[in-house]
Amino acid sequence: MKSELQERIRADLEYEAEREGPPPGFPAFPEIPAARYTSEEFHQLELEQIFRKCWLPVARLEELEKPGSFLVWKKVGRPILIVLGKDHVVRAFYNSCRHRGAALTPADRGQCNILRCQYHSWAYDFTGKLIAVPDESDFCGLNKEELPLIGVRCEVYGGTIYINLDNDAPPLLEHLVPMLDEWACMELEKLRVVHRRSTIIACNWKAAVDAFQEVYHINTVHRDSIGYALNHKASAMGLFEGGHSRMVTAYNPWALTTLGMDSPDTPDITGATPLHRQTSTAYLTFPNMITPFRSIFVQQLRFWPRGVNECEMEVVGLGPDWGEGARPEYWDRANPAFDKVLDEDLENLGSIQASMQSNAFPGLRLSYQERRLYWTHEEIDRRIGVERIPEHLRVKPMLDKYIELTGSPEVR
Repeated sequence: MKSELQERIRADLEYEAEREGPPPGFPAFPEIPAARYTSEEFHQLELEQIFRKCWLPVARLEELEKPGSFLVWKKVGRPILIVLGKDHVVRAFYNSCRHRGAALTPADRGQCNILRCQYHSWAYDFTGKLIAVPDESDFCGLNKEELPLIGVRCEVYGGTIYINLDNDAPPLLEHLVPMLDEWACMELEKLRVVHRRSTIIACNWKAAVDAFQEVYHINTVHRDSIGYALNHKASAMGLFEGGHSRMVTAYNPWALTTLGMDSPDTPDITGATPLHRQTSTAYLTFPNMITPFRSIFVQQLRFWPRGVNECEMEVVGLGPDWGEGARPEYWDRANPAFDKVLDEDLENLGSIQASMQSNAFPGLRLSYQERRLYWTHEEIDRRIGVERIPEHLRVKPMLDKYIELTGSPEVR
């Protein structure tokens, strides 16, 4: 993160801490229809036009230790086989044999020398090429060259593997471009997994993402934990093209040490800036990944729909490489402290979803502090296409003039 951007964000933090209301001319948001969180029709539009057309973070490269390592990803109704080839290239395929559609592997992850169908033993190499068919002579006119596994777009950035089910989608780096300059200093590809958890939540995926896009709730939800460590009014937000956004919140480092989230023996990530040491800097990578950055760790919070009223929160914590041996013991103290805060964030989501399903709650009323939520909804409508959305479920575009220009501290 460039020094001039850090200084501009510091100035924004000071402004936010002292302001007595929204900036002059900032619009009042229309109500966001609660049915966007409960409509099966809208949910199917999101699956087809967003989750099956956007770049999605699915794994860390370190999960594929050597050629032949594979994992099967099953989050949005399309089982995908991801494998590291002998050429050390990561590739993704539909986990479906070209013979009769059986899965190539029943395991969620593992190591193999060849991709062999579990039904009739058709075999493929790690590039997806069909290389062996038992009793091949009994297939009239079979041409193995015409029957490779069906590939899925797969690219890697910062040690994270992303897939995209849309063959016509722009490259991954084009999708991530608003954040690339800011992330580069952290050398994400050098970080290692220090924590994992997965939680099923009784709410729509958007409600879960919403919980991590504002700090208005800090003094209520986190009053017994990080509420006194963070200043919810001193929060600077940036809205980016593509539905992405950034939120920087000032905190008291001594308070995090008291809570067990930091300690003198916790090393910084190489390249962490002074801003990372003095704030919590969190990004939304559209559509579904919240990424808090601090000087000692980076978290990936990935939210996956499991129907209109349920989702999964997948947490991957990343820290500095410690070399050989076991994970440093300070993570044994820090990870439970992080989990406690996450659990607090999830406490209200089930009741929120129940309210949205009732006739008593027509929609969301958002404040200036919650503008990132509205920006996400605007992008959802852009991705789906307004013409596909029933009129009563649409949101009105309000925030275009507040977009932060990529690679620049200027705002339109």
